[in-house]
Amino acid sequence: MAPRLRRMQGYRPRPRKAKLLIPKQMLLDLHRRISAEVGALILCIEQREIPRVSALQLQLRSDFQKHKDEMTKAAEILGTSTVHAVRQFLNTVDKLLHTQPELIDPATVHDCYTTREELEKLLQAA
Repeated sequence: MAPRLRRMQGYRPRPRKAKLLIPKQMLLDLHRRISAEVGALILCIEQREIPRVSALQLQLRSDFQKHKDEMTKAAEILGTSTVHAVRQFLNTVDKLLHTQPELIDPATVHDCYTTREELEKLLQAA
């Protein structure tokens, strides 16, 4: 007589959040890249390095135009609160870009900093 084999349970893979992790990571990477460039620009403005400021502004403007659409698409995937925070962040960076370096006031810099912090907290919580 042949031995009786026990019945095996079916394989059920773990549920994953892969669909949300990719846009979230992409949004975090783009946010950090733009934030680093904005920080370098603000630092050069405070140190009154006008030739370097214009070069950084051109670089930031091109990167901003390149990544703006990607950030909004990734934010739409993540939800409405993320879309609002990303729009605020992009608007403050845009305002900083279109203001002449001599005319940038501390309120604009503070606004840019606070929206960056809000977006970062929201992305860490999501």
